[in-house]
Amino acid sequence: PGVGRGLPPLPHAVCSLAPRAAVPIPAAPIGRAPRAAGSHLIEVPLARDAAPPPRPSNVVRRRRRWLLVLALLVGPLTAEATLRWLLFSPDPLARWLGADLRRPEYFAPPGTLPEYWKLHMRFHAAAGAESHPQVDERVGWGSPALDPETLLPVELPDLAGRRPILWFGASFVACSSESGACWETLFEEQSELARDHVLINYGVWGHGVDQTLLLMREVLDAWAVHDPIVALGFVAETDLYRPALSAFGWPKPRFEWTDAGELRRVDPPSWEFEEFLAEDPVGIASYAWRALDINLLGRSELELRQRYGVHRFELEGLQLSCRLLQEIHRELRGRDLDHFGMFFHTEGNARNPEACQAFYDTADLWLAGAGPPMISLAPALAGGTCGSAPDPPDLDAWYLKGGADNGHLTEHARRALLPLLEQGIRAQYADPSTVVEAGFARSPHR
Repeated sequence: PGVGRGLPPLPHAVCSLAPRAAVPIPAAPIGRAPRAAGSHLIEVPLARDAAPPPRPSNVVRRRRRWLLVLALLVGPLTAEATLRWLLFSPDPLARWLGADLRRPEYFAPPGTLPEYWKLHMRFHAAAGAESHPQVDERVGWGSPALDPETLLPVELPDLAGRRPILWFGASFVACSSESGACWETLFEEQSELARDHVLINYGVWGHGVDQTLLLMREVLDAWAVHDPIVALGFVAETDLYRPALSAFGWPKPRFEWTDAGELRRVDPPSWEFEEFLAEDPVGIASYAWRALDINLLGRSELELRQRYGVHRFELEGLQLSCRLLQEIHRELRGRDLDHFGMFFHTEGNARNPEACQAFYDTADLWLAGAGPPMISLAPALAGGTCGSAPDPPDLDAWYLKGGADNGHLTEHARRALLPLLEQGIRAQYADPSTVVEAGFARSPHR
């Protein structure tokens, strides 16, 4: 059909579109059945020496290579941009879609790293918060229970000639409205010491040893005429790591060492979330990679802590807390004020003999006999778990489960621990069974 149109005919092809008697049917090759007349088949012999397809030119190969590179770049960049929009955009759609992703533990090992708490603050900012509701540049933040000007309790109890006990600490001291009666109420109801003493609660959620020292310095002068007893309450596993942090949910002062080995207070760049993060950003280069590394690669908690330097930062916080406890002891002794402290424990360590006891085995070393005398919770804990008790308590009833107060002490636990607080008030450190380590008793309480 191509003849006459400039197209070459198909060589060796036999096209049988309709039966034609004039066209002879060739004999079939040996071993093949003869083809019937009138068959509508086209036979095209294969070329045995066909040339290979032409190779792509250098230009084409280069173009393909760059398309591959572009695809490899655009994919991760798109994923990163989308994830950041879900995490930080104030857009209502982003907040709704990314609500379950806005958790700092997905992108940093939880607890003590600065980037973890900066992320916590950034998520607050993305939700519309601007600063802590009780922001106070003197101490970082206060409490609704304290007057923002004087830092005296809003509901100041009637002293009636009784000696005040100033009870400083963080959330384990401050309690919560959902955990039942707090320390000061239980003290009034249950302690025979309430005839001559009154417990003044200076607990502030989120404070560590550093902010406790700052708050103590602000209020002691107002109480000096009453010769107060100063009591300190710290959670061993959490509160002692905070002095090196510039943010703990909110901007806060931190402490650092000077070249002379002294402590120096360093204020945050701003007390407002957005301004703080603009000056001191989170510092995570890729949130997509962090999410993959922390959540999907199967790394253990120990591997993550080592990989991201958690142990190193915790050690720095412990060293600062040690020095701050010594400073608290020095200042209170200089004021000739009775004082003591208590170490609380999280539920995990209260149930873990090795971890809990390891803390007490080393505490006397890093306090070096220069800190305040500390009352141990060991006698009140279960037998064989960081101490021995003839009648082990039910720790399930000691700690709140679920909600914002998860892991904090219940009223039941506070009632059980109140006798230890009374021992500190009475300065009963002589009995080794009630003291963290014998070395703590070496530090006089005055």
